[in-house]
Amino acid sequence: MSKKLFFYLLFISTGIMLFGQVGERHYEPQSNYSICPPYSWMILPYPGQPLKTFVEDAEDGFPGIMTFVSSLQPGTTLENRWRQGQLNLSNNIPNYRAVSTSDFTTNSGLKGIKHIYTQKAGAWDQRVIAYMFLASDGRSVTINCGVLLSYGDRYDSIFDESVATLEITS
Repeated sequence: MSKKLFFYLLFISTGIMLFGQVGERHYEPQSNYSICPPYSWMILPYPGQPLKTFVEDAEDGFPGIMTFVSSLQPGTTLENRWRQGQLNLSNNIPNYRAVSTSDFTTNSGLKGIKHIYTQKAGAWDQRVIAYMFLASDGRSVTINCGVLLSYGDRYDSIFDESVATLEITS
């Protein structure tokens, strides 16, 4: 390997380690939020949804995916919104199994909830991480991140890094 190639590869790998694995900031003006997708993931429309979706190239026939839901619920708290979401998951998702729930804070200080669960969707066993945030005006943003269950937790840091860049504006 030439010295030039070696230093180029070193520079690229160091840059990824130092600056993370996120791409350029994406804005959703109708829902007043922005977020940086995972590096090299595509930003695509999601059928039947007004908000964009982040998708990687499919591995083993199933891509990593991040979907977004935004709704206005004035007068509620994050905890009440979370309890309602938890009830919906357990009642409506086939083979739903909670794995863990924890607090999650974005780089801008927005506090939310991170919930990991597994489910069966068609022929696929999936691992899903749902992040829920509530803005001061009562608008909630839920980000659902899914991969094959067989991938284990190897995507957790990729999703965490991206979701940490979430900013909600009024």
